[in-house]
Amino acid sequence: MKTEELKQEIERAFSGVAYPGDSKIAPHDHCAECEKLADDLRGQHWRDVIKLMPSALSGQQLPLLIGEAFNFYFPAFLQASLEPELRPFVFDAVVFMINNGKLVDLTSEQKKAALAVVKAVHHPQGDLSGDEARAIKILTEDIAKGGAA
Repeated sequence: MKTEELKQEIERAFSGVAYPGDSKIAPHDHCAECEKLADDLRGQHWRDVIKLMPSALSGQQLPLLIGEAFNFYFPAFLQASLEPELRPFVFDAVVFMINNGKLVDLTSEQKKAALAVVKAVHHPQGDLSGDEARAIKILTEDIAKGGAA
């Protein structure tokens, strides 16, 4: 599948996800990193945050997003994984989140989009890493179960 087709699949899968609200972006009290992340993302749609990557936003911040905020901003990280210049800053975090059960609240369609990205993005040697192979297995099994994690 071509990059533009993958981006359209991500767009379709996540089009109905609502903005989580300003107070739910990174609601960790007294954490400077979370406060900065919330400030950077406040009022931003996921389609627009790719412009913040990698200077103000990278895969290191992905684990700070929880619940509704994670579900809302995750597609930006999927799309950034498709961009060769951004991939080194986000793709490993996407795989990490899959492998650590963070996609539990996503729909089957959203998990299919994530699966398509992981399958399309690989290391220059063309081989899947063990983590990537595990992510593919987890997503494939979740989708077969109807999306339940």
